[in-house]
Amino acid sequence: MSAPNFVDLVGKRFGKRVVIARAETPIYRGKRGSSRWVLQCDCGNISTVQTSGVKSTTHCGCENQEAAIRSGKTRRSTIPKGIRERKSYEEVSFPKHLMKKYGLSIEHYKSMLDSQQGLCAITGLPPEDGEKLQVDHDHETKKVRGLLRKEINKALGMFQDKPEWLIAAAMYLTAARSK
Repeated sequence: MSAPNFVDLVGKRFGKRVVIARAETPIYRGKRGSSRWVLQCDCGNISTVQTSGVKSTTHCGCENQEAAIRSGKTRRSTIPKGIRERKSYEEVSFPKHLMKKYGLSIEHYKSMLDSQQGLCAITGLPPEDGEKLQVDHDHETKKVRGLLRKEINKALGMFQDKPEWLIAAAMYLTAARSK
C-alpha cells in the first residue's frame, strides 16, 4: 500500500542515474514509510537510496573519482594497483608503538635482530612459532637493551629489573636442584 502522495520514480533519470526499481523494504518512520529505490548510474554502479537521496544526488560518486584522477588528488583506492607504492611485510607488521615509545625504527630493530642472529639475547633460543622477539628496555631510563623471547621479557618485568632478585632466584633454583 502506498501513501496518497506516492510518486512512482521507475524509469526517471536524475543526472547520470536512472531509477530501475522500487526496493522491497521501505524505511519506516512512525506510521508513514519512506520508499527506497534501486538506481543504476551510467558508469554501471547500482545503489539503493531513499527518495530524498534520489532527488538530491545526480551521480554515484564516479564524477568525484574522475575529477580526483584528473587533478592528481587521488585516494589510494583510485590509484591502479600496479602503480601503488608497495610496503614490505616488515613495514606493515612493525609495531608503531615501538617507534613512539622507544624511538626504535625498523632499521634499528633489524640491526639488533641481525647482531643477535635472530635469537633471544638471554637464552640464545629462537622465538616461538609465529612470534617475534620482543623489545626489552630499562623501565627507568626507557633505553632499549635487546630483543628477548616473550616469556623471558615477561619474567624480567616480574622481577622489576632488580638484578639482586634475579641472582637470589638463580641461587634458589641451584640449591633446589642439588637437594
